[in-house]
Amino acid sequence: MLVIQHFKTVWTQKTRGMPGAEKRKKVPHKLLLPDASHPLPPVLLHEITAYEWEGFRLQQTTKRLDQLEQYWSFQFQQQEHHLEIWFTYSKTEHGSPERGTYLRRIFDLKKNQTAAFHINGRFSNDTGQYYVSHFVNLGFVNRFNDNLFLTKEPDHDVDLRAQLY
Repeated sequence: MLVIQHFKTVWTQKTRGMPGAEKRKKVPHKLLLPDASHPLPPVLLHEITAYEWEGFRLQQTTKRLDQLEQYWSFQFQQQEHHLEIWFTYSKTEHGSPERGTYLRRIFDLKKNQTAAFHINGRFSNDTGQYYVSHFVNLGFVNRFNDNLFLTKEPDHDVDLRAQLY
């Protein structure tokens, strides 16, 4: 079973500095997972969004997915003893600055291992600039555990964050 917990935080220049940044920085990067109930799906997806214009209130959705090939900018390749995790940067999805648009293998997860992935970006539109941060926790497990990401540090940690200002 693959468990994905994806945090997306969106803000503008209004909360770039203090005191607004304090509230933004309180958005968690790990939470208790929602109930998966039986039968367990091949993939449990827990998405959490927090927007500046909504006071960084957490909005959560849970999805049970039947396929294990792709989610967001990740591709997954099941091998005999591990799961390969691949990532593709896209400026339209991840923002500036550029970080190389190519498929890259970022880590392998063995059974009962977890990983954390971080990326941020700057975007421009008609009203100005805005910023997006993604924190993604991944777990490749035999059994579901609602505190999977809270009980230990990840086995792998990939940080592609950049200086945005």
